[in-house]
Amino acid sequence: MIIHRPKIKEAYEVLCLPARIRIGMGLGYAIEIADPEGKFTPLIQLLDGAHDLREIITELNGLLTEQEIQEGVQLLLEEGYLEDAAVPAPSIFSEQELQRYHVNLNYFSTLCKGFESKYSYQEKLKKTHVVLLGLGGIGSNVCMALAELGIGHITAVDFDRVELRNLNRQVLYSTKTVGQLKTEVARRHIADFNPDIVFEAVNHRIQSLEEVRNILDTHPCDIVVHVADRPMGFIDNWVNEACIERRLPLFSGAVGKQNGFIYSVIPGETACYNCKVLQETEAAPHLTEEIEFIRTHGISDRNSALGPACMFSAYMLSYEILRYHLKIAPLITYNRTLVIDFMTFQQEYYHFEKQDTCPVCNKVEKIPEVS
Repeated sequence: MIIHRPKIKEAYEVLCLPARIRIGMGLGYAIEIADPEGKFTPLIQLLDGAHDLREIITELNGLLTEQEIQEGVQLLLEEGYLEDAAVPAPSIFSEQELQRYHVNLNYFSTLCKGFESKYSYQEKLKKTHVVLLGLGGIGSNVCMALAELGIGHITAVDFDRVELRNLNRQVLYSTKTVGQLKTEVARRHIADFNPDIVFEAVNHRIQSLEEVRNILDTHPCDIVVHVADRPMGFIDNWVNEACIERRLPLFSGAVGKQNGFIYSVIPGETACYNCKVLQETEAAPHLTEEIEFIRTHGISDRNSALGPACMFSAYMLSYEILRYHLKIAPLITYNRTLVIDFMTFQQEYYHFEKQDTCPVCNKVEKIPEVS
């Protein structure tokens, strides 16, 4: 392939300093090019997307040879600092979406080298359907993060109504929406925030494994985010089993009094939530008694989560989804739970392994690769 109108990517600042050119700035600048004779500064200044390569070669005739220009452009392209301004955005995006996701696309461009397209990442997000279980402290923040990223289809499930005490951490709601269904408030909020995505609100209180199965079957999706907390002692197991059966990647999190917990389940590849419970109860047998008491007596968690903790946990989960779904980095919760102490910000990882005795995930095949 040939680059037609080379352009330094917008994500990178260009600093023409004495005897050198710096692309990017600050302590983490991208690259520095020695230019003691000032020959390459005019070339860099012409890489603005407004000039085609032949025009640049003509403009710099007598200062740089055609070979020097070609080699310089090729090197910057291969290292990921150039893009071709002549390549149009895919027709799947409206002009409004291109403006809305402009900064997203700047970020995605930093992941690309050569002729890789920054639009491919945003397009994949646009074609993604996420089922979000729970619109509370973490869930409302996750919902906003997904809408900011441009996830094209979100199905959000909750049954509760907004209470004044929710407003210390649940960002979708306000004082004037107290008493209203969370799903309806969320639907209006997201429609106003990002009308370019499909947002389905399902007002439903999950009370069985079969109901989770029904939600996932009636709303076929690519990813499940589970941040619901009721009925305590049951719902984590139900969501885990339903996702394993359907080979759906699952991302989950919770916030306790001072700590946040985040984990993921990739069916057929990682341990599942039930494996995690089996491993934990074997190491600490008293947890079995605790779980049974919670189930028998219908215990609910006494919520003491602060807004910043919920927001932090939600955005950590959202980045895990990006790492996995866009294949931009390994999961940080692969076969392990991330635990964050919000007072000290110390982070610890607790590893868990697939259990041979797990009746839920033991015979599930790996999720097939999809481009």
